[in-house]
Amino acid sequence: MTFTLIAVFILQSVFRLPHRKASAMKLTLMFREYCSLCHKMREQLKPYQEAFGFELEIFDVDEDPVLEEQYNELVPVLLDGDEEICHWFLDEEKLKAWLEEKKPIVQA
Repeated sequence: MTFTLIAVFILQSVFRLPHRKASAMKLTLMFREYCSLCHKMREQLKPYQEAFGFELEIFDVDEDPVLEEQYNELVPVLLDGDEEICHWFLDEEKLKAWLEEKKPIVQA
């Protein structure tokens, strides 16, 4: 029993990474190439990406009939998973509050 516990401890120590960081948040922007509001929101998100380190995944709703049906009149739509943060215009106050609340904790 004691040998097993020591062996497990050694294996955990050997294979443990010295610094582990929480994975970055990923937000999604539902987008249309010909939509000026979409381009504006994407540009407005850049400083927040730099400050908070989130990944931005962009989907053109016109390339997927399901997304087009779901988000057609709402684009641009900013999402965190299935939760809408804002649509049409970037709600900067809501985004800041959202990012502060969801900010990943970095562990050394």
